[in-house]
Amino acid sequence: MAENKTWKRIEETLGRIHLLSWLLEIIFPGGSKGVAVTSIVGVVGLLLGWLRRANFANAWLYFVGAIALYGFGWACVHLVRWMIETGPPATIKFTAYELYKSPEANQRTSIFLRVKIELSGLKRVAVTHYRMELSRAGVLNAPEFRDDVHAFEITDWSRMPIPHDDLRPLPMELISGNQIEGWVHFVTDCIDSQLYLSHVRLFADTSKGSGSLEISPGREYWNVVPNRMILPKNLGST
Repeated sequence: MAENKTWKRIEETLGRIHLLSWLLEIIFPGGSKGVAVTSIVGVVGLLLGWLRRANFANAWLYFVGAIALYGFGWACVHLVRWMIETGPPATIKFTAYELYKSPEANQRTSIFLRVKIELSGLKRVAVTHYRMELSRAGVLNAPEFRDDVHAFEITDWSRMPIPHDDLRPLPMELISGNQIEGWVHFVTDCIDSQLYLSHVRLFADTSKGSGSLEISPGREYWNVVPNRMILPKNLGST
């Protein structure tokens, strides 16, 4: 009796590991060592369970049944993955509000862009990354994204008291119907004259597609708010 209970616990544990392998394959498509190990352990658990109950003459039937069940489960996993990956695309809409530049060290330039972003077509989606492209007469430049908007503030030293307003970064998760205004920060090697002649494009990439925004060339689009400065918080507060 004690031996049967022990076997039952072993089978239940290995069966749970088998189910875990299927879940891992859905969450982390493409496979990994962890998925492979849990999958193998799960198959062993199925085989041990069925072969233990079979007499020797019918053992091969249970072996075939175990493999067939495992194959069916694996097919269901890939069906679920296919349904997830081929769902409706995300529709991402941008509205541009403000484009700001400031000098950086090593003759580089910081670009801050304030936009509103809105998702439709899906309930929610994660943004894998934001990217920017500068296009000047066919010459393309890809500024470097900086995930540090929270470290900057908007200030105006011509006003008293001097304001110190936080910048809010654009979200990394979009929810349908939730319009969010925020900032993105990029750094480029382009000088001012090159920026003024460039189309500025912003992209939000997701697993369900990308959204984009384009601002036409022109000096009039840069630093349009008088006396506004965007500075690191430790500098703007001094």
